[in-house]
Amino acid sequence: MHTRRMDTKTTVCWYVLFTNATFFLVMTVSGKCGPPPDVNDADTIELKKDEYNTGERVEYSCFNKYTLDLRPSFSKYLTCEQGEWRGKIRCLSKYEHASPYISYKHIMM
Repeated sequence: MHTRRMDTKTTVCWYVLFTNATFFLVMTVSGKCGPPPDVNDADTIELKKDEYNTGERVEYSCFNKYTLDLRPSFSKYLTCEQGEWRGKIRCLSKYEHASPYISYKHIMM
């Protein structure tokens, strides 16, 4: 791996990978994230960008008939932190969100 300091805030790392005579040049820029990941039953509320800086966050909204799980370990945001997306988002269907005291036969009615 080769490392080159581009300025005081950015380091570019690259390495060459050979597989079956195929050449890949892989570059990563520290502190930057690519587009945010897909989340089951949800989408971002704004158009996705190709690149995000550390500290930028993206808000998600669940599809119709789903609600965000906002218990303490979950959020409606993912945050770019040093090249990785951090956070937990979960969308619950109306059946997952239902009270555990409702019996199966009441749901089927």
